[in-house]
Amino acid sequence: MRFVEEFDVTASPAEALAFIADFSNLQQWDESVTAVEYDAEQSFGVGAKYAVTLMFAGREQHMDYRVMQYAAAEFAELRGENDSSIAIDRVTVKSKGTGARVTYEADIRFNGWVRWLDPILALVFAPTVKKAVRNMRRHLTS
Repeated sequence: MRFVEEFDVTASPAEALAFIADFSNLQQWDESVTAVEYDAEQSFGVGAKYAVTLMFAGREQHMDYRVMQYAAAEFAELRGENDSSIAIDRVTVKSKGTGARVTYEADIRFNGWVRWLDPILALVFAPTVKKAVRNMRRHLTS
């Protein structure tokens, strides 16, 4: 399942990308996330790793994320994996007036028999994605 949301913020492209793509900030905008562990000494960029704990369908899930691509003030791609799913988060930012236009894309693929439930799970994920986007916008707009 794939979700794409585009929204405008007053933060600069660099500030917007830094906030969203650095998953040490993830709990500030994704309310399903209960914990994020990372090496505080790691520099953000390609190869940075995050161990994310989140609640899904009433169960705690763990995802290991890694920054796969990063171009400062332009684009980032993070890949998360666990035994049952793969998630690709892409963030693209462009200048818009004195702020930025953000395109956030979440591509979630389940493994095994669960993948047949994608149409139903998309209905569950959609409100979570919408809420995350509202939170991103709130944090990035003064």
